[in-house]
Amino acid sequence: MIDAFLSGFIRYDFIIFGALIVNLVIYYRTKRLVGTIETTLYPRSDTVSAREDEVIGHTLPTKQTVDDLKDTLKKANRSYTLFVNFISIFPLLGILGTVWALLGVAVGDGLEASEDNFLMALTSTAWGVIFSMVFKVGFDPRISPDIEKFNREVENVELERKKIR
Repeated sequence: MIDAFLSGFIRYDFIIFGALIVNLVIYYRTKRLVGTIETTLYPRSDTVSAREDEVIGHTLPTKQTVDDLKDTLKKANRSYTLFVNFISIFPLLGILGTVWALLGVAVGDGLEASEDNFLMALTSTAWGVIFSMVFKVGFDPRISPDIEKFNREVENVELERKKIR
């Protein structure tokens, strides 16, 4: 059984695990960009954290800061879109691994090879679904609200700057 798992990993599942690593990198990049936006919009003093409404209400960022915010937000949105797209790729990679393994069963390399191929088909499907669920349920809710909130807030800051002029 362990041989079948290793065989599946060597033959196909490594692609799903590679996608896992790539999506984790994308997630942390997006999270870092969101953190940059947050610290720009809500600067904190050394002693007391500034409340969001006080910062937006009393300290309007400069034009350069707003341009930097828009640029960072654009990068964060692109990175987040890539992250979400990778989530939907995991089940597809699992299905691809299943089809690939079942093609090996159809060729008929013997009973033991068929069992290994069938187990590989099941594991690739399982990994695809598991990683998709982990990212969708465990990671996406931690970043999605911030992306939506900062899209609105950067737009509001830009509108406020235009009103002042």
